[in-house]
Amino acid sequence: SGIIHNSDFSTEFIGQFLDYSGIVLPEEIAKTMGDDDDKMVIYRGEWIWKNVREEWILFHVWRWEKFLKKVCDALHAINKKVIALAVYCTDPFETLYSNGIDLQRLFKAGVDYIMPNTLPTSVYMSGFCDKFWRYMSTVSLNAAFINGNEQLCMLGVKDSTEEWDMLQHVPCLFQRDI
Repeated sequence: SGIIHNSDFSTEFIGQFLDYSGIVLPEEIAKTMGDDDDKMVIYRGEWIWKNVREEWILFHVWRWEKFLKKVCDALHAINKKVIALAVYCTDPFETLYSNGIDLQRLFKAGVDYIMPNTLPTSVYMSGFCDKFWRYMSTVSLNAAFINGNEQLCMLGVKDSTEEWDMLQHVPCLFQRDI
């Protein structure tokens, strides 16, 4: 799901986590392994989030880095650049804590650019004024954290799902962003 406190707590995924971390589950959790009905999956997830949260976060960081290393190696082999739209939060810590993505480790994996999903005008247009200021700080917080690595900004021009269009609905706000 992207948000790691609601992610996959199936037997297979927990098995990968245990192999990576070396953690031994307590008996009451271990006996749920192999039972992937909703109740058991939620039970395992709650235990992990309450007891081994840091390890769970670092497991996701490791998985993202490992996955993106494969992607980057393949694309660099054919002289292509890699842009990761993996910054769905407002600062590097939130990205790490919520999504299990460490921006510095993305670059270590070979990502050439990150593209923060800033959307400042669209967030403001939608009436979420508190989020507007948080999203406006995304670029500067990321720049400080990634230490000179590249980021490209994506302005919110159009959203086909929600069917608003900055060029049609509020061009003066979009002009301000530009």
